Amino acid sequence: YVLGGSVVNDLEAAGVRFVDRALHAFKPGDYDSVTVSAGGKSRTLSAPPAENAFAIKLIDPKTGKPDEMAKNWHDKVWRLMVTDALGKGELPASGTPEVACKIEYAQKGKSKGFTELGRTQAAQVASNAPPAGPGEQWARSERTASWDKLPGNADELIKECSKVAAGE
Repeated sequence: YVLGGSVVNDLEAAGVRFVDRALHAFKPGDYDSVTVSAGGKSRTLSAPPAENAFAIKLIDPKTGKPDEMAKNWHDKVWRLMVTDALGKGELPASGTPEVACKIEYAQKGKSKGFTELGRTQAAQVASNAPPAGPGEQWARSERTASWDKLPGNADELIKECSKVAAGE
C-alpha cells in the first residue's frame, strides 16, 4: 500500500498528535453554576444561559452582579491546554500533585464535572536546600484517566484560585 506523507507523519507522532487535550466532554453553557474551592474557602457562582456560550457571565449570588475577575480567571482555566496526558493509574515522575484548587460544575443541581489543579514539589538539589523552583502544574477532571500536565503559566491561575474562592 502507498500512503501519503502526512498519514505516516501522523502515525509516527501519534503520542503527541492524537492525544485529546480537552479536560471536559461538555461545553461552556452546559452548566448553570460553578463552585471554586481553594485554601479552605469555597464560593459558588451562577452561570445563567447566554446567546453565546463563551460569553457566559459568572454572577456572584451575594451581590447579584457579574464578577469579571472570576469570569476572566475561569475563561483562562477553561482554555488551559494539556501538554502531556498520563495513563490510568499513572502518576507524575515528580510525585503526586497536591490539589490546590477545585472547580465544580453543576446543571440544575446535578454534578456535571470538575477540574482539580495541583502542583508537584520541585526537586531539591541537596537534602538541606530549598526546592529548586515552583515544581510542575497538573490537572485532572471527570474526563481524564489520571493527571494531565499543564504549561508553566498555569501556576499563576493556581495562585489566583484562592482569590476567586474568597471573592476578593
